[in-house]
Amino acid sequence: MLWVPATLVYSCSSSGGTKPERTETSKAPIFGSQIYSDNCVICHGKDGKAQMSGATDLSTSVLSHDATLDVVTNGRNGMRGFGSQLTKEEMDAVVKHIESLR
Repeated sequence: MLWVPATLVYSCSSSGGTKPERTETSKAPIFGSQIYSDNCVICHGKDGKAQMSGATDLSTSVLSHDATLDVVTNGRNGMRGFGSQLTKEEMDAVVKHIESLR
């Protein structure tokens, strides 16, 4: 069973927005795999290899951690950025999950 705090539910169909407000009850561990599932699986696939809508095969990516973080934050080649939707901690967690797909 996956745990998702109610204040951290994201929609892959949203076009941005604001960062969710963190409250005392939402200060739980950040799971990059859950954020990835909520936002990235639709194009990159569970294993990072789906390449839907021109998405990069994440399993073969050679980008550094910082370069991957920049892509997640700002987007690239048709992928929207998540800098206005996710916190720095959340983006770092999802980048670590992406790196685990290699």
